[in-house]
Amino acid sequence: MSSFNSGSNGKVYVYAVFDKWCGYDSGCDQEAMLNGTVKITLIFEESKVHYYVKWTYFKWERFEYGVTDTPISLQPFNDTIELGDEWYWFEVPIYYSGLYYCPYHGIINIIFFNPMNISESVKNFAENYPRLSNVSVMMHEDYIEVMGYHISADFVITRVIIRVNYDGVPIMIISEGVRTITLQEGL
Repeated sequence: MSSFNSGSNGKVYVYAVFDKWCGYDSGCDQEAMLNGTVKITLIFEESKVHYYVKWTYFKWERFEYGVTDTPISLQPFNDTIELGDEWYWFEVPIYYSGLYYCPYHGIINIIFFNPMNISESVKNFAENYPRLSNVSVMMHEDYIEVMGYHISADFVITRVIIRVNYDGVPIMIISEGVRTITLQEGL
């Protein structure tokens, strides 16, 4: 699957998200599991990437939303990232900051890597990603695996596993015990 394209139509990726969220009223005392599907569109333009994020399915506790009735806090959002002349990796957020989940535990962004030099891209990520320590990188036939420990803003340590294909697209991001993000479809 060739996933990198600088054309104007962009590339579309669909991810399944399973996430342990916090309750509305009591901080992190009441946990609830989120089950959802998020669609990300990327358009590369010279040294920029434009992203568009849209939840197509969202279920949390007794709340369930489809593509036509998602709440305002999950409505589609977009932004542009300046990549610079030699970019290594960039992150696309999948949540807005909200009051009713634990935002700092593990990794909540989808992380894309530069396919033009994937080895250097992954190495740069492993050495420079904020609050990630004890990182190891393993090359497999179909993917590269990055493992390490993420220390949250409130000092919770989470083991993180990221698998990325050789096109620079993450196929799985796991923050153990907190969050699992898996690629369902890449167009």
